[in-house]
This record gives sequence, structure tokens and C-alpha cells, in this order.
Amino acid sequence: MRIVSDRILWLKKHRGSEAYRLKLPSHTRFALGLQNGTSTFLVPSSQGTSIVVSEISPLSWGDLWRLRVKLTDSPGASLKLFEVLRAGGVNIVKQEVTTISSSPMAAIELEMLLDLRNYSSEIDGDTRTRNSTESPEFTPSHLLHQILEGVGEDTVRGTAGTATNDWRIQCQRAKFFFENKDFIPRFERSLVSGSELLIPKSLITERIHWNRDLEGEIPCLAIADTEEGFLKLDLLQPGRLVMILDIRHQDRLGAFQSLLDYLISHRLDVKSTLLRTTSLNSKDVLITVSAEIGSGLDILELLRSLPTVGFVEDLKIVDSYGIIPSVRSELRGEGLLREASEGIVEDRVTADTGSAKREARHSYDVALSFAGEDRAHAERLAGLLTDQGLRVFYDRYERSGLWGKDLYQHLQKVYKDDAEYCVIFVSEHYARKLWARHELKNAQVRAFMEAREYILPIRLDDTEVAGIHNTLAYIDLREVSIEEIAEDLLEKINEK
Repeated sequence: MRIVSDRILWLKKHRGSEAYRLKLPSHTRFALGLQNGTSTFLVPSSQGTSIVVSEISPLSWGDLWRLRVKLTDSPGASLKLFEVLRAGGVNIVKQEVTTISSSPMAAIELEMLLDLRNYSSEIDGDTRTRNSTESPEFTPSHLLHQILEGVGEDTVRGTAGTATNDWRIQCQRAKFFFENKDFIPRFERSLVSGSELLIPKSLITERIHWNRDLEGEIPCLAIADTEEGFLKLDLLQPGRLVMILDIRHQDRLGAFQSLLDYLISHRLDVKSTLLRTTSLNSKDVLITVSAEIGSGLDILELLRSLPTVGFVEDLKIVDSYGIIPSVRSELRGEGLLREASEGIVEDRVTADTGSAKREARHSYDVALSFAGEDRAHAERLAGLLTDQGLRVFYDRYERSGLWGKDLYQHLQKVYKDDAEYCVIFVSEHYARKLWARHELKNAQVRAFMEAREYILPIRLDDTEVAGIHNTLAYIDLREVSIEEIAEDLLEKINEK
């Protein structure tokens, strides 16, 4: 399965070194194979303020190919394919095997990312020839013929009867890498340490020219593509408002440039673009554009007048603190934003699916308990979690539902029975509030009744609150950003 995800992550200065650390979400690490100790390449992108992270050497970027083939599930069929590829000097970078039918006509489908840097033939040429070709649609036809001959035409299956699926082997360039192969001034190596990646400060300063101190946190849009195997980090300038727009359309000549011209004509400062095919047998292309927007821009009017290149699949507005959740609901209300299409599974879809599975157990994934003085932190966390599809009990989301209720009894039920977890913002203000003590008391009853963690404290200061024991593990908001807390909470909930 292909996973394309985009989310806001934060680069933080690493103590004691000239580097920034980036905490990678667990699903991104697993999907891309970036486990502890994995060696990666950090490559400045050809566009703006971007850095590409990949296990694949930049020396191979111009000769990477996506191969998709169906085989009859007979003994040794896939082994023959591997032997043909290796005999030709082809390196299999990654592979995925899927069973697509059962007996008596059992078949398997293999999807591979191939490195042809050491492969050559009189017909297909060598890597220098393939890199210099003006047509990215060039296909290594001799290699495909060798596969058919070596594995056996009866083993390589076609699906006759439908024009769109009548194929035996599909092969095309890894488009993202091919388009960036000529723009690699230098690259760095880095190891994944635990869940974090260290990025040298020198690599970042080469990408950005902001008139500000780089000692603080730097937000970035992280786009992961598991099929081609890369993580692209678009560095965003703190304090600026950024629009992140995903548009899906048919890959026709001039559509991409038409979109960019339109955005620039509306005074958007385009910082980064990413164009990728959605699947091997689709003519759709997904464009991701990040652009700084000025004050006074009418987002709805901008989208109403978009060139007819396709439809908006997702849009995010990001400020210094993360995603502003209200924009997407407005877009859906006007019919300007469609749900993600099949073939691309995004983080928010995964989160929604997980949320649906939990619905039978509790009414809420998370209940937030906080003092009024700390509302800004609670509201930001609530927005980040709901944007990922979680059901959050946050009083302002429940205004109409709470109207006229006996709050003492209703809140008792919410914090004791109705939530999967209770997040408490511990502070000097929280310690003094009567309603906060009522919520905490009922959360403690639930925690006592269950042999697992239920209360998840977030410390805003060092105040001791009765009922929150010193032995209870907490996260300190003075050391960890609210975005990282949302990420950790999403991971914890999805593990259940």
C-alpha cells in the first residue's frame, strides 16, 4: 500500500551540537523503514527551502524505476524474477508482495523500486545514457523482455478483458527522484537515533535566508511517500502564514504551470511544489504547493476561481503554532474540498478509521481538563487532535450540548466513563479551581478502576496538585511543543 502523508513537524536545536533534531512520527518511520540506526542521505532540494531525506544514494536518483508485475503463484516464480534482476546488475531497493487472488487461479502482485545504476545493455544503454535522455518516459524495454523470457510468459500474468488493466509488466521512472537528479550540490549523511533524525545546521542555513536567529524551533511541512521512498521537509518561516494546497488532476500539458501562474498572480509567495503520480496505472497527478500568504487574502474566493485543472483534495493553513483547523470545514461547506481519492491513504484518513473503530467503546478519544487561564494551550491541542479525526471533549465544542444540563453530573460521567484518556493541564491555576478538582476526582475514580494509564498529565509549571502523584509520568510543555504532544497522543490512541 502506498502512503502519502503531510503534516507539520518541528526542528529543534540539538543541545551540544551544531545540528537540529527532528522527531519522526512512528508510522512515518515504519512506512519508510527509518528505524533506529538507519543511515540516511540529507539532500538540499532543487526548490526553495526544502531538504529531502532518503535511504537511497543521490548517485542513483536518475536511474530509479518503479516495477509492477503479476505472477502466477507457482513455486519459484518470484525467485526467478529476483534472479533475472540480480543477473543484470539490478539492485532491488524495496519491494512489496500482495496476494491478489486465491486458488485455483492464485496470483501475486509485486511492486518494486529498482536501482539500475549498474545495469547496461545495447538496447537500454548505461546509466549515463538513461540519465541524459530528454524523455523521462523512456522505458528499459530490453530489461522487461529479459524478465518475460527468464520468468516465463505463462508465469507473468496479464488481465485480459479490460483495456485499462490489460498489462503484464508496468515500469516507469521514479518521477520525484528523476526530476531532482540534476540539482544535488552536496549532501550529508545522518543516522536515525531512536525516533529522531539529526540535521546539520549548515544544511539548513544553506536553504534559508531569514533575517532572524535560528536558535529557536523551525516548523516544516513533512511529506512522506512510501512508494518512492522519500521524506521531503519544506522549511517554513516562523511567524508567517502558509497555505498548503493539494490538487489532483489529469497529467496534461500546461496544467501544472497554469496553476502556479494563477497562484503567483494572486500575490502568493510559492515556496515549494511537489508533483507525483498517484499510481502506475493512473493518469492522475497530485500537486502539493506550499506558499506564504499575505493578510486580507480571501481563501474561498481564491479556490472558487482556480483554473480547471482538477479538484482540491486538501488544504491547510498553518501559522507559527500549527494547523488552523477551521479553514477545512468552511471549504467542505462550500463543496470546494473533496475527500482523498482511492490509491492514496493519508494520515487524517488513517486517524478517522481508527476513531471509527473505537466509537463503540467510548464517546470521546480524549477529554481535556484545564483551568480557564490555560485555555489557549487546551484549545490548540483540541484543534490539532480534531484535525487528525479524533473525538475530543473540549467545552467550547460542546456548547449547545451542555446548554441546560446539570454540569456536575454530566462532567462526572464524561471524566469517569465517556473518554478513552483524560489529559490534564497541571498548573498553579488548575490547583485552585473547583471545577478542575471535580473533573480530576472523577478521572481518578476511573484510573483506580482500570489497570492501565488513563490520566495523562501535561505540566505547565512545577505546582503540585493533590491527586497527581510525583510517580505519575508527565510531559512538560516547557520542553515539548504542543504539536509533539498531539503526535504522541495520536500514537498512543492508535496503539489501542
